[in-house]
Amino acid sequence: SDKVDFMGFSSRYVPEHPNGSYEDVVKEFKESQAKMFNREEMEIVRMAFDREFQDPSDLLKRFKDFINECSYNYRKTGNYYAPYTTLIQASGVGKSKLLKKTAEDIRTIYCCFRDQNSSGYPPRSYIADVLLSKFRDENDALSTYLAYFCACARKSQEFKDSKEWFEEHTSEDLQEVFWKDVERRMNDIKKILLDEPKEDEKKAKAVKEYFDKMKNENILTQDNTVRCLFAFDEARILVDQS
Repeated sequence: SDKVDFMGFSSRYVPEHPNGSYEDVVKEFKESQAKMFNREEMEIVRMAFDREFQDPSDLLKRFKDFINECSYNYRKTGNYYAPYTTLIQASGVGKSKLLKKTAEDIRTIYCCFRDQNSSGYPPRSYIADVLLSKFRDENDALSTYLAYFCACARKSQEFKDSKEWFEEHTSEDLQEVFWKDVERRMNDIKKILLDEPKEDEKKAKAVKEYFDKMKNENILTQDNTVRCLFAFDEARILVDQS
């Protein structure tokens, strides 16, 4: 095949840190990951994550321009496997924070695959157990993720405000109820997809028909801009698994 993957986006700007150089920041972060935070420490981490986004290098605009360009090139050129890319940078320098800020303007479906025992933040998403479960075969795995995309897109139509949507499915207090509803929808959609032939083209057609039934057919893109972004945080587990 002549098709290629999109190059990843690197958030090159690293903010100044009161404890020293960039290497010091990385070292400090790795040391923090080696221990489990107590309740008070986790609250401090959460509050730090919720602080106002600092963006002296206009990183947010550059990131949104990048994903819009990826989406446009995928639809117009036919040179790429799929409309996905990677957000690349060292641990602890703000990738998740950037996604949270992006979610204020672009309807972002955020799922964190962080290990259950990790002290990192944001914590693992409730739906991660479903998406990382042991699948019977490739067809089962493909149908699960396609059902996830469809169910989330349908669920998102219940929310008018993107910030409210993001809070609803990332909050530790709210996300379990949210994701259980998505999982229920996934199971219904997955039954339809599993009844389809295993060929990717047939499943893609079924997904397109599902989206076409929605009131807003342009739920994913409009005017060459991304309107709906699926984000998988700590996604290296998808390639680490054998």
